[in-house]
Amino acid sequence: MNTFGNFWNQIRDNFTAMPLQSRMIAGMLVAVIVVGVGLLLKSESSEAKQYLFGGRLLTDEDIRKAEIAFGNAELRDYEFVGSRIAVPGETRDVYLRALSDGNAIPLEEAAATQDALYNSSPFASNNLLEKRIMKGKEIDLSGRIMQFPEVRKASVFYDSQRQGFASKPKQSASIVIVPHGNDPLSPYTKKEIADLVRAAFAGMEASDVTVTDTNARAATEDPWIDENNPHYRTKRHYERAWETKIRHALAGYGAPRVVVDVELDPTMDSESTELKYDSNPATLKEQSSSRSVESTRPQSGGVPGVASNAYGNQAARVEELADRNKETETSEQTEKVVGTTHTQTKLAGLRPIRASVVISLRGSYYDELWKSSWLAENPDKESDDVPPLSAADRERLRTSTKEEITSAVTTIIPRLRAGDDRSPLVTVIDYPDLASPTELIPETTSRATAWLASSWQSIALVLLALVALLVARSALKAPPARPTADFADGFGLEIPQLPEDELALHDEQPVAGSTAPSLEVTGTNLRDELNSIVESNPDAAANVLRSWLSDAA
Repeated sequence: MNTFGNFWNQIRDNFTAMPLQSRMIAGMLVAVIVVGVGLLLKSESSEAKQYLFGGRLLTDEDIRKAEIAFGNAELRDYEFVGSRIAVPGETRDVYLRALSDGNAIPLEEAAATQDALYNSSPFASNNLLEKRIMKGKEIDLSGRIMQFPEVRKASVFYDSQRQGFASKPKQSASIVIVPHGNDPLSPYTKKEIADLVRAAFAGMEASDVTVTDTNARAATEDPWIDENNPHYRTKRHYERAWETKIRHALAGYGAPRVVVDVELDPTMDSESTELKYDSNPATLKEQSSSRSVESTRPQSGGVPGVASNAYGNQAARVEELADRNKETETSEQTEKVVGTTHTQTKLAGLRPIRASVVISLRGSYYDELWKSSWLAENPDKESDDVPPLSAADRERLRTSTKEEITSAVTTIIPRLRAGDDRSPLVTVIDYPDLASPTELIPETTSRATAWLASSWQSIALVLLALVALLVARSALKAPPARPTADFADGFGLEIPQLPEDELALHDEQPVAGSTAPSLEVTGTNLRDELNSIVESNPDAAANVLRSWLSDAA
């Protein structure tokens, strides 16, 4: 008890002997130490809960498995902080054992395949080992697919069959995807998933992979809204192409909103053939032949009649009469062909026949246009001198802007044909500038907020230490306090005046320009004053002490 009392008295004496500024600094440092110890104790008590797996972000499937495992083990003192699991630090091993027993520990990439490969029995057959490896690969691929931002849950099923004596087996893979929300997967994501699974199995073709989207049926009730529908695909192609062209053409109008609707000819394919015959046939071959036949046959017997036979010695003709026959045969053959014109026309199907465009401009665009045009007309004026836009001027600017936009867009979209609907194809509207909704906090910000919430005690301790250092620095740089009027005479103590010869130093000669040391009454701490005198002239201090001792004797 005496030891403690002596220690306390020594501390009290030292504290009372300190200057006022030193007392303030010592008190603030003691306060900082006390507050820091309290914060450390509080942080230790608040850190009773720890994050499993080093605070790793878990998937929805991992969280579901963990909940089931904790429920089976009847563990209730856990908390889900975002996608992390916080458990009491003293029972952390119990929760890990529950996850292990429930097979709910999150697997790393290729962990299932490695487990099937390295933890298999040496007596297992090659067929069984291959099946285990394929099953592990299915689990690993499912985990890889679940890393896509649109996918909430994924399952991969693989099968192979060897047909006959073929060296290459027939392979197939089926993928079932459960997306987030009610929206179906985009075609690009489905293609990426199919390519990932196809590349994971050697020799698999793209046709052997099937991707099933559980939200596809709800999104494709309308048969026209289907990426595999050629009509819908062509319609979207033309709408995107014209929307891009219109945006580029209207880039100077303050980034307007553009919506394009295209109407297609429903004919998938058109082919026509036309055959015409010429009125004048063309001669290919002409052939003619002529044959003439003449024949003469003499008469046989006498002269016909009674007179020639009744009288003798009558004159007779020497030339005998004969029969003559003459025939002429002419043959002509001509080959001609009729000229024909064969025309075949094939038109591309699903051609755009009509396109309507809706363009929305910001309401503040007219204010900016008015300000820009007014400053261009008055170059010697400043922006503050622009008069407010009146209703008449706004309507005039709106009308001229609509005419300019309509004229520019009409040259891009298809023109009307005879008999088409004459309703306006280009509609220009303006919308008021409303405040944009509050943006979602990104994940980085949420992580930083969580870290600040768990580490604010340490940050506060560091800030207190910095404040203490700043106070000490300012105290050291502060000028010494002036003595008060009550203690200007040396705290009321009488300082003995010694003869001049006793205080003089016989072995030292005074230096020109220097003054002999003297005891000044400053009103400050006497101990500090004596220390400074002894350090400056120890011989004079010894003489003073010698005189005091002699007087006391």
